[in-house]
Amino acid sequence: MKTLYIAKILTLASPLYAEAMLVSDGRITAVGDKESILASHADIDSIVECGGVIMPSFIDAHGHFNSMSAASLCCSVRGVDSIEEIRRRVDGHIKNRSIGEGGWVLVRDYNEQLLPGGKHPTLAELDEISPDRPMRIAHASGHAALFNSAALKLAGITDDTPSPAGGEICRTDGRINGCMLESASGLVGKYIPPMSREDIRRGMKRAQQEYASYGITTVQDGYLTGADLEDYLALEASGELKLDLIGYIPVRAYARLCEEYKDKVTRRVKIGGIKTFADGSPQLRTAWVSEPYTDGSCGIQNRSDESMLEGVRLAAEYGAQILCHANGDAAIDQFLQAVEKVEGEYGDFALTRPTVIHGQLMRADQLPLARKLGAVVSFFVAHTYHWADVHARNLGIERAQRISPVRSALCEGVHVSFHQDPPVILPDMLETVWCAVNRITREGRRLEGEEISVLDALRAVTVGAAYQYHEEDIKGTLEAGKYADFVILDRDPLKIPKEDIKNARILATYKEGECVYECVERNA
Repeated sequence: MKTLYIAKILTLASPLYAEAMLVSDGRITAVGDKESILASHADIDSIVECGGVIMPSFIDAHGHFNSMSAASLCCSVRGVDSIEEIRRRVDGHIKNRSIGEGGWVLVRDYNEQLLPGGKHPTLAELDEISPDRPMRIAHASGHAALFNSAALKLAGITDDTPSPAGGEICRTDGRINGCMLESASGLVGKYIPPMSREDIRRGMKRAQQEYASYGITTVQDGYLTGADLEDYLALEASGELKLDLIGYIPVRAYARLCEEYKDKVTRRVKIGGIKTFADGSPQLRTAWVSEPYTDGSCGIQNRSDESMLEGVRLAAEYGAQILCHANGDAAIDQFLQAVEKVEGEYGDFALTRPTVIHGQLMRADQLPLARKLGAVVSFFVAHTYHWADVHARNLGIERAQRISPVRSALCEGVHVSFHQDPPVILPDMLETVWCAVNRITREGRRLEGEEISVLDALRAVTVGAAYQYHEEDIKGTLEAGKYADFVILDRDPLKIPKEDIKNARILATYKEGECVYECVERNA
């Protein structure tokens, strides 16, 4: 089946624009002017004249598809600014899910900065929200959770329980207050019964549709387990997996899962490499920094230098790519130094494209080393809107001004991609592009000096992400030979005021020539 699409086509290649694109068997056959393609291809089956603008679909450079799937089954309090509204949503969730007495109440997406005084709910308030059922309220960042007294009691957490390595049991006046940072949340979280595989697979289908609605056709599972792999392969076998999925396995499980699944993974379900963690999040002051936060702390070092080096060496032994969660500059130092040492031992490790994930507080002096080592930096640039005001309070205005130093990275020649780390925030690529080019905080402050052009931002969520995945030969631009992965937008993002970019709409999303999402209003 050969289909000719006629529209304003933003190729993100050279030339930048075209007026027609021929698609056959999921691949782009030709891109150029309409008359030339019609003259050279007499066997075209159909011609589709599209309103709007066609451009390459977006690529999720870092996220947690498995968590997005599970999140769809939890109670969301995203954007909530009062304890009363949290209570109202939890009450509705308990009724809708028919959660009996003693059953766990799972809540997600809370942001204490939106609550009165920018403070976490107290333990007493948590107990009022759910007096009889154990409850977890997961922070939007994924690096903290709140637990009520019923949950703490179930886990045996008392005022005397010591904080674990890599985490903190928070206290007020020496008494536990329900807030658990980083690894500490696992002390209670391990008592939450696992969801059924049926529920999880149902959630996966919902999550897939949500990603597609934002124009994304390649997604990531940034913490891949064997159970997740089984679910993804089952979805593909049933014909229900429409998007490409690339997973990264924790260091400790990589060798085992690679051996177990080496003959099972497919082109659509792919193991991308290894995932490791160096620190936490700057908004919770758990990112590991060399210069203290305004409260005098330096965050949490997630692993020892020896442990980091061990993980990077494992990647080199397997010729695998390694992604490292590193927000703070000290964490980035640790990762880059380990990569540099392993590069000296193995010689060609740079070819695997080791990747810094998040890079919020990357220093200018770290960028030349990243470029030398062939490292990619995937920036969570939407921090400039969602949390930059918090960073200003935690780090001081000068350091907050430089978060996500994308312009400096591009000027240094570092390969860059962007991500939203779903479900931390929604996988809204156009909002992320808006954040990168405007750098406006939630409170209206402009973070000047690291803004970039719209074209460079679009390339970060297409070309840059494809390069990160070693897929630049098949994705990222609209050129002959590449997959027909594209979106139709209602306007040209290069021709509108940069302030309006986040208001552009996805009219349709295509994966290998198949429509996997279409805006309802488009057919109205």
